[in-house]
Amino acid sequence: MRICQNRRFRRGISLIEVTISTLLVGLVLVASLRSLGHVIGSRGATSSESRAIALAEQLTSEILDQDYEDAGGSPVFGRESGESGGDRADFDDVDDYDGWSATPPEDRSGTALPNSTNWEREVTVEFVETNDPGTVSVTDQGTKRVTVTVRLNGTILVESVSLRNDKYLVP
Repeated sequence: MRICQNRRFRRGISLIEVTISTLLVGLVLVASLRSLGHVIGSRGATSSESRAIALAEQLTSEILDQDYEDAGGSPVFGRESGESGGDRADFDDVDDYDGWSATPPEDRSGTALPNSTNWEREVTVEFVETNDPGTVSVTDQGTKRVTVTVRLNGTILVESVSLRNDKYLVP
């Protein structure tokens, strides 16, 4: 016994198949573009953070290389006479940097660093208790806390805190 089946052979694809495949390709494309956007954004953020860290480390290193206090005469907290606030070339001790800031960041001679528009560096120096550096002291206890803040467009990216002892650098 032979059964005849009525088969229809079709050629090509249907409109529904075209619509579904177009939708799937579109979704994959949107997901790819979103992840590319995140990669580019994180690369920019990483670059800014790296630059901020480098700016903070450079200035912190410069400050900690200075003497604990002014060698001549009676030590005064802050800038002594003859040390201008404009550039750091005359700064010869740690506390001379207290209150110093520059937008854009500058080198020691006061020349703006290249490609640093919208960046700012600021320094605060405080006397702190030697046994408890978190506690600010009104008088010199032998330790100064140096805080270097780096901002980009007004947003703090890095805040570096270091201690300088009158005898040696505190790690």
